[in-house]
Amino acid sequence: MRKMTEGLHKVMRDYLDQEPGSVEKGQYFTSLVTALSHDQPFYFDDKTPCDNLAYFVSVGTRQLTVLREQHLFYSQIYGHEDHQAAKHKKDLEDAAKKYLTARNQIVAECLKYHKDQIKEEWHEKDAGYFNANAVSLKNPLRKVDELFKWDDMSPLGKYKFQCRRKQFQTWVDTGYKAQVEALLSPSFSWPLYFPTPHADLRSENSAHVDEGQITDTTVRRLMMDYPGWMGDGANLSIGYNVCYFDHEDLFRKQGPITTVILHAGDRLDGIELWYGDQKADIRGAKSGYQQKTLELKTGEMITGLWANGGSDVLTAMKLSTTSQDGQARGTISVARDGIEPSTWNYSFDGHKGGLKNDETKRLLWFCGWSIGNGEPYIYRLLLVFGHYQPWGPLQ
Repeated sequence: MRKMTEGLHKVMRDYLDQEPGSVEKGQYFTSLVTALSHDQPFYFDDKTPCDNLAYFVSVGTRQLTVLREQHLFYSQIYGHEDHQAAKHKKDLEDAAKKYLTARNQIVAECLKYHKDQIKEEWHEKDAGYFNANAVSLKNPLRKVDELFKWDDMSPLGKYKFQCRRKQFQTWVDTGYKAQVEALLSPSFSWPLYFPTPHADLRSENSAHVDEGQITDTTVRRLMMDYPGWMGDGANLSIGYNVCYFDHEDLFRKQGPITTVILHAGDRLDGIELWYGDQKADIRGAKSGYQQKTLELKTGEMITGLWANGGSDVLTAMKLSTTSQDGQARGTISVARDGIEPSTWNYSFDGHKGGLKNDETKRLLWFCGWSIGNGEPYIYRLLLVFGHYQPWGPLQ
């Protein structure tokens, strides 16, 4: 299949090397469409899309791109009018629907598979488990095996067990889902392939996000960059009221981050965020002896984020910004006394390499876990960065 994919890529490159409107360009494009149509069953079965996940995104993107090319640029490719324009438009729409439906099926199947691996094993009193009935809570995919005595477990102990069982399930719906979606992230631009909007499958791209149509044949699309989770939090896994939050909806409806306030003492106590003019609910608490504020000016972006955390909660954070032309701007940081920045264990620099304007990887929104009930501390964070790409003809 790797050789088949390399062959498809070679046909695509040969097509791009031909002069627009030439006979050769049309011939190579016909060969490309034929090859994709012939090879698709080897890559993709819409009944069981998980069966060949390794190639799903790359081949799906390639096929949709070629069908979009045919729909938008037929006359430039073949040098004459498209007499099957309606059919080619429908081919593109049908393929986009099929691949997006399959993408959603893949996410659901991955989550179901992971949840099915979470097991409870009950042990009899005489089996050597503290001379008591006990239960093991296991998740082999995360290499977790935790044992709880049951006979003499206090109400608090039983509550901790129930919380832990719920957290196993919740992590699949949040942390693991984020990993699956990161793997599939190019597919989140597939709704832009539709010639016309589809409310059931198309993303709601707010004007605040500057994503959408530029000209009749060019769109500006947002590409996600996931640096991964910041924070371990292993010691806070049992008995704490841990709340998950995801600010994607705020970002898409209100616009990018405009203000950040960090609260800290010996640990990162809380984060306050504004998206556009809208303030998000505080995460953690307004406590600690340090408070740092970052207000972003027009065209300014958060491009760097560094953090430190051990086995409980995050203990330090630093944010830095750049302007659209790549110039360094503001910086704020909070850290426990005695922690050297060189020892911090999480970092992401979206300005690395001198990127400018749309290419700059900027912080879009925050996801993560904080302690609930207005108590301090940030447990773990997943920062979602992104950059923009103009997207026109295939070349």
